[in-house]
Amino acid sequence: MIAGGTLMALLASAGAGATVGTVIGGLIGLGIPEEDASYYEGEFKSGRTIVTVRADARYSEATDILRRHGAVERATSGVA
Repeated sequence: MIAGGTLMALLASAGAGATVGTVIGGLIGLGIPEEDASYYEGEFKSGRTIVTVRADARYSEATDILRRHGAVERATSGVA
């Protein structure tokens, strides 16, 4: 797990165009559409943990692990 402050710092510096200090800005900077980023920011502000995984060829394994540990899925509108 990443502590909230550390996550904010990582997201804020994650990509060009990120609004410094906001979850939504960091997610948009990572290429996540604004509508989806807004949803995730709301979840984060509600105290939920946001986990991102670059799984490539191990996508099925990653989703199985996350599901096994109670992850909630949200269909996104097209993550880059």
